[in-house]
Amino acid sequence: MLECDIMAMLDEIVDGRTDLVFEYCAAGNSATSSDKDGVSLLQWCAYYGDVSAMKFLLANGRGWMLWARIWV
Repeated sequence: MLECDIMAMLDEIVDGRTDLVFEYCAAGNSATSSDKDGVSLLQWCAYYGDVSAMKFLLANGRGWMLWARIWV
């Protein structure tokens, strides 16, 4: 996947397409990725209420450390 495609997918996740988290990670990107403002994928999924994506990120990231980052 090209860098511009990855950034475009991340922008779509930020805009509410949290269903793309699975494809984003399947393309080799980290479950602990953040947007340009430092907001993590997990934070965006929590904001939009996507529990399935949150569970996936927690299972494929650093678990409790990733969750704790929301509250920092």
